[in-house]
Amino acid sequence: MAKLAADLVHFGHDYRIQYERDAADSEKARLRYVLPPPHELLVFVGVAVASGVIGNAGYDSIKLAVRRIHSAFLKQGRLPPDMDVLDDELLGRLDQHFRNFLGGMQDMPAAVRSAVVEEMVVDAMTKYLMEHPKEAMRLKKAKNSATRAGIHRQIMEKLERAEGATAKAGPDDFDDLWQNIDRLT
Repeated sequence: MAKLAADLVHFGHDYRIQYERDAADSEKARLRYVLPPPHELLVFVGVAVASGVIGNAGYDSIKLAVRRIHSAFLKQGRLPPDMDVLDDELLGRLDQHFRNFLGGMQDMPAAVRSAVVEEMVVDAMTKYLMEHPKEAMRLKKAKNSATRAGIHRQIMEKLERAEGATAKAGPDDFDDLWQNIDRLT
């Protein structure tokens, strides 16, 4: 679940925001980025959205817990400058972006969606090649672009099969996590 929540933040929000900013500028629209990993506080919010808590009766408790964690992180200097304010508007935007990402990114402009999907593919491919150095070497030794493209396709097929075999978590999987939320607040 932590990976899904991190992906919600990283691809569903962070990259989306970056590419929406760049969309108006034709020069920047062609740029691609390597953004830092998502902040743990936003990943916590992602877990709340993915588990179905945000939007139901527990939402107020989650908002209170997030605000307390945010305040503690702020005092400890553990927040990046762009996260110094965490208000209902930002939480609402995160919720909207996360739900849109989970729903297939249909509300994103096509160019932004395309850039985010590209980032997801590059991220998955990079992680796979780091975990499988023999595949990385095979790709490096490929003589031409057609051979490299074929190897990329094979790797993507492996990744898709692995993703399909991964069990998806649902709201019921989080009962233990959320039943004691009052202790956080």
